[in-house]
Amino acid sequence: MGFETVHDWTTHGGYIANQKLSSKMRAQALGMYVYRQFVDKKDALGKNAGDVITFSKRLRIDTAGGALTETSSMNKQTIKITKGTCSVTEYGNKVLYSLKADTLAKFNLRSEYGQGLMDDQVYVLDNAIFTEMKTARFNVVFTNTGKNHYEVKTTGSSTSTATITAYNDAQFRAIVDYAKQNHIPKMGSYYICIGATNFISDMYDNLQAVAQYAEPEFRYKDEIGKYYGARFVEDNVLASTTIGSGEVGEWFLFGAEAVAEAVALPEELRYYEEEAGRFRYLLWLGIMGYAKIWDRVADDNGNDLKGVERIIHVSSESTT
Repeated sequence: MGFETVHDWTTHGGYIANQKLSSKMRAQALGMYVYRQFVDKKDALGKNAGDVITFSKRLRIDTAGGALTETSSMNKQTIKITKGTCSVTEYGNKVLYSLKADTLAKFNLRSEYGQGLMDDQVYVLDNAIFTEMKTARFNVVFTNTGKNHYEVKTTGSSTSTATITAYNDAQFRAIVDYAKQNHIPKMGSYYICIGATNFISDMYDNLQAVAQYAEPEFRYKDEIGKYYGARFVEDNVLASTTIGSGEVGEWFLFGAEAVAEAVALPEELRYYEEEAGRFRYLLWLGIMGYAKIWDRVADDNGNDLKGVERIIHVSSESTT
């Protein structure tokens, strides 16, 4: 096994030992989990349990009840139970460095690289959830500035391009109303809205500061406020601020049971050496998976689809 030169002392020595440098290493910034804080955690698979977890979903009763006649038997109805699945896979990444670099470096390379791997872990897992969120069947594009000037596709892909340059409070209320009309259940007492930075900026004047309604320990990560029954969380890493030729930011509105997380092996840092410690490896590894829980096609009850789809994806132009 050869040692890649990009990890050796010759390449990096001047940057990790120069005494004129600050004694604190600076790190490229990356956000913490934004999407993962809202997943619905399913039972861990554990060892020797296969790579797929199956969970049950209960649909509404076929026909609602009503007034009864004293001398007549009640009609018999059915309640359908459907199944959902979440497959797990390995996630991870690793770095390596040399005994020489570790011995001569001014910084603790194992600690610094460990922090870098944790940043990578956050990005990778949050991106996996973000990817599932984008499979929402409800896809919305605003074609004009008015509250009701929007196109909704229930197939997961839009066909129009937004003509607006910013969102307003009326447009946001229209999407919340759409969620209510389609019986999307709230997460607790609120819907959750995660949006790109420019969307959050458009909406900020209408937001009530989070400190006015919750103590700090009840804030979600990157939560900035609430408005019209929704709590707002900023995503400045994954959500697009342009979506093709559009100028407005991408955002999601969702409620309870949006995305499931199944874990066979929780993510963790691992370390090992080769050639008596000359080659040192640090990695993060996890075996887990993510899946959208409800789907208008997979969970079609043949009657009323309201309350099935749980995520609304708003973007600037066609997602086909």
